[in-house]
Amino acid sequence: LKEMTGVSFSVINETPGVKPSGKVISLGRTGLAMAAGFSDANLGREGYSINVKGDNLFLMGGKVRGPIYAVYALLEEDLGCRWYEKGTATIPHVPTLTLKPVARKFVPVLDIRDPFYWDAFDGTWSLRNRTNSPSASVPEEFGGNMSYALFVHTFNTLVPPDQYFKDHPEYFSENNGKRNPGQLCVSNPDIVPIVVNKVKEILKANPNAEVISVSQNDGMPCCDCPVCRAKAKEEGSLAGPLLLFINKVADAVAKDYPNVKICT
Repeated sequence: LKEMTGVSFSVINETPGVKPSGKVISLGRTGLAMAAGFSDANLGREGYSINVKGDNLFLMGGKVRGPIYAVYALLEEDLGCRWYEKGTATIPHVPTLTLKPVARKFVPVLDIRDPFYWDAFDGTWSLRNRTNSPSASVPEEFGGNMSYALFVHTFNTLVPPDQYFKDHPEYFSENNGKRNPGQLCVSNPDIVPIVVNKVKEILKANPNAEVISVSQNDGMPCCDCPVCRAKAKEEGSLAGPLLLFINKVADAVAKDYPNVKICT
């Protein structure tokens, strides 16, 4: 706001003995916001709300990045600021700043919102554009970011071929009538406890992780054994046998790690 107008704004930390006077921009769960009837109870992790009552503006947010997102939403949507690439900012300059903010609330549907290109891997860019990318590191004091314990193409990590293929080729994919270590045979129930135990081991070593990937290897054909083929036909897609397997893993892992998401 100072850069836009040249005017300095006083920042007051609300305490029992200190109450702001005049027109106020209230940020977060302040007593002023509570007294005005606003709450952050339904804003989740990263949701935010923008409200006006009398001469005061109220920016509230969920427990992770919500208050910061409320600020950036106001700056972008109501005041015209833009952050197109990292390290740059488009900030309007006006001698008198007038706005009529629309009261609104927004809670992201997706926990991971990852544009996955170079500038989007920057933590400051991510905050300003309200993404949440595991690749864009944000300090914990600014809400942190979704973190993977294991990231994509993980079958070989969870069931290493050099450990299992010789004695148990049936754990792995069949193509043209031959078993090969390209993928897992996801219809084989014997691999489920192996994967579950490995996932739990990895999560134990990564206590702050919120997501772990149980996913196919890159560039190799799916298992084409009779059981996998039958399940794919029944489900109408090659994703069918994979998702049936993933859900078995997720159900077992959830007993010890109910807040971790399994992705594929």
